[in-house]
Amino acid sequence: MLVYEFISKGSLHEILHRVDNKEPLNLDLRLSIVAESAHDLAYMHSQAHTKILHGDVKPANILLDGNFVPKISDFGISRLIDKEHTANVIGDMTYMDPVFLQTGLLTEKSTVLGLSS
Repeated sequence: MLVYEFISKGSLHEILHRVDNKEPLNLDLRLSIVAESAHDLAYMHSQAHTKILHGDVKPANILLDGNFVPKISDFGISRLIDKEHTANVIGDMTYMDPVFLQTGLLTEKSTVLGLSS
């Protein structure tokens, strides 16, 4: 059995697109969410014991707890740094790095591109 933290605010996508009439975020909170998410990605890329490349960062995969602290989710296509190539490109093409789509090479830049969308 897996136990997960309850994510009361839903995804960043739901808030940005006002799904279920969610309240819009003010600019300071938006910047805080992006900065914290970028910090989390930087940790996964350079400071974690086993470096991880997410590969599918997008607003729907950034979940927000009750204090709007972002939690990066959906590691389904993530790769360890020593296995950068993937034979199959899967995920939401809207937020994917064009180089990754063409070559199958997943890099830190590929992961960060989805955060900027």
